[in-house]
Amino acid sequence: MPIVESIGLSPVWFGIFLVRAMEIGFVHPPIGMNLFVIHDIAKDVSLSRIFKGVLPFLAADFVHLLLLILLPATVMWLPDLLGQ
Repeated sequence: MPIVESIGLSPVWFGIFLVRAMEIGFVHPPIGMNLFVIHDIAKDVSLSRIFKGVLPFLAADFVHLLLLILLPATVMWLPDLLGQ
């Protein structure tokens, strides 16, 4: 956390960014751990079909991550609104 604060990043923004990036890692083929959990639960569904099914959600996650990078003030909008 000292490194994040020393380079001028908000700890709240960094926490949200980190969680979203980890979520992408959990569903990103070919190593996405959550995909293999789904495959283990639904044994009749092929792994390639699960990979194809997760692509729209993965694309949405990347768009959300890009918005977090381009518009970091949106992360603090609600906390700032509630703090007034």
